[in-house]
Amino acid sequence: MSLAVTKRKKSIIVLAWIAPILAIIISVAMVYDHYNKIGNNIEITFKNIDGLDIRQSHIQFNGLHIGNINSMKLDTQNINNFIVKATIYSEYNYLITQGSIFYKVSPQVSLNEVSALSNVLKGNYIELIPATKNIPKLKSLKKQSIFQGYDSKPRTDGIIFTINSNDGSFGLSSAILFKGLQIGEVINKTINNYKIEYKILIYKKYQYLISSTTQFYTINPFEFNATLEQIDLKIPSIKNILSSAIGFVTPSYDENIKTLYTLYPSKDSITSSDKDNKHFNFRIKANGISKTDFVMYRGSIVGQIKDVKLETDINEVTGKIYSKYKYLINNSTYFYKPKAVKTQLSTEGLKVEIPAIKELVLGGLSFQTPNKNEKLSSNIFTFYEDLDTRNENDKFYITLYVKDNHNIKTTSKLYYKNIEIAEVTQISLDEDIKITIQGDKKYKNLFGKNSKIYLEGTQISLEGVKNISSTVLGDKLYLIADKKNNFKSKFSLDSINPDDTHYKKGLRVKLRAKNSKNITIDSPIYYKGFEVGKIYDADLVNDGKFIVFKLFIQDKYKNIVKTNSEFYKATIIDMDVSLFGGAKIKIGSAKSILNGGIVFKNPTSKQEISQATKGTIFDLLEEKEK
Repeated sequence: MSLAVTKRKKSIIVLAWIAPILAIIISVAMVYDHYNKIGNNIEITFKNIDGLDIRQSHIQFNGLHIGNINSMKLDTQNINNFIVKATIYSEYNYLITQGSIFYKVSPQVSLNEVSALSNVLKGNYIELIPATKNIPKLKSLKKQSIFQGYDSKPRTDGIIFTINSNDGSFGLSSAILFKGLQIGEVINKTINNYKIEYKILIYKKYQYLISSTTQFYTINPFEFNATLEQIDLKIPSIKNILSSAIGFVTPSYDENIKTLYTLYPSKDSITSSDKDNKHFNFRIKANGISKTDFVMYRGSIVGQIKDVKLETDINEVTGKIYSKYKYLINNSTYFYKPKAVKTQLSTEGLKVEIPAIKELVLGGLSFQTPNKNEKLSSNIFTFYEDLDTRNENDKFYITLYVKDNHNIKTTSKLYYKNIEIAEVTQISLDEDIKITIQGDKKYKNLFGKNSKIYLEGTQISLEGVKNISSTVLGDKLYLIADKKNNFKSKFSLDSINPDDTHYKKGLRVKLRAKNSKNITIDSPIYYKGFEVGKIYDADLVNDGKFIVFKLFIQDKYKNIVKTNSEFYKATIIDMDVSLFGGAKIKIGSAKSILNGGIVFKNPTSKQEISQATKGTIFDLLEEKEK
């Protein structure tokens, strides 16, 4: 037998083994793919299945194919519905939970929208919206297999939860109302263990109205209550009569929203949480407050109105502060009605302040507690029509006259020891420029007969830029207080951009020098190595022959300066090189190297030398070589 024939026979034997192995691998892959695609079997009910095709249509999530449609048939219990049976691939089973939404995606062509045109060729499909995008939370939700489908994408921009009820009269798009305003809608309806489950969507901008204590009730078209004392007949708006709606109350607010609530048959059937004695009940005399109003504090809901008793002149209002917010009130607390829109006209134009939609919707009361240290011993409080009325009674005003406005604005503030105590409210033109400043009464005692006001604005110099914020917010005003004398209401500007020694106690003397080498404004003054003062100003005299520096010595060191004190430049580095004497180098202290400055000393003398007085002039001496 030839070698070629032998090789041919071996190749045939190898192929005979490879073919079955490949067949087995392909079969295993097909079986794996089949079982991998086996997942949850679900049913979705639609009003119509127009455009869906078992051969082409499928289940998608954000463009990803996650399941197939198995069958479509008419609902034997309701011929207006169609049941679509589908399978979700096992790797995506965690997406199918309570709260999942399915809707049909079809081509849309209108004046407002053109979408899904590719479905004309590929066929329609079903899109899934999971209950949440938080994976750990999604995997913890209860699984579900029967869903209500939508013919188009429902609104999901908000919070979604479930309401249990024995009443099945609500349909898709039934309204959730708050004070007659629709803040949500029913987006799904299913039956679970003989209970009707409504999937509720609360629109995002109103979700703050819902908390863990919220209780939902059916808004009945008519409410009729008869007793021996009276007959109550309540008739809602025409809109509520023609369409069923769901209302709610929230006894106290928190940031927790439950996944399941109960729907009560009426508002009166709700077990009121007002029996909780931990809430703090208060009373005020006020008009313009209703039983549906809330109590707000800095934009948050902290209580609500319980009752309004009508009186001939002014109503008696009873409300409650939720127990966890009781610490916010004490005997200094006062209530007021927030303004819907606040306007202010000034020389800088018209300012309009519009509150957040939350406050516009809720309305009601707000309050402030000026003194946090007072006790709470009463439940009766003062009410003001608005905050401006209250503030007028708790403010004082002063007038500041200036020749030049500089950069004073209605955003400028008045400070005392760097604490804001007042603000500019008005700028007008009299003989001079008239600045009206408003402050809280608790600071009124600072404005005595000898108090002074000075201005600090933006300063640009070789040393840098100071108070750059003043270019935008306006120049800052500062008070030098006088607490010993009676109140003064009219001021003139005492100084502009004063140096930081201007209002300090100390000794002020002058130093005459031929040059300013290693000396500048803010250079320190030393005595025996201690910093005792600084240079605060400088000027040229005698046609520029001399420079006169103004020196400030701190008050506690002023007695050290004598009439015979000798002033020298603080040594930095001085080098003297000669042909025969070599090099002499003098190095000053670390402070003088960094800052330069002046040092002085007092020569020994047998006679008693008098102290220097304000304005004494000294000459800058050249240090003698030792």
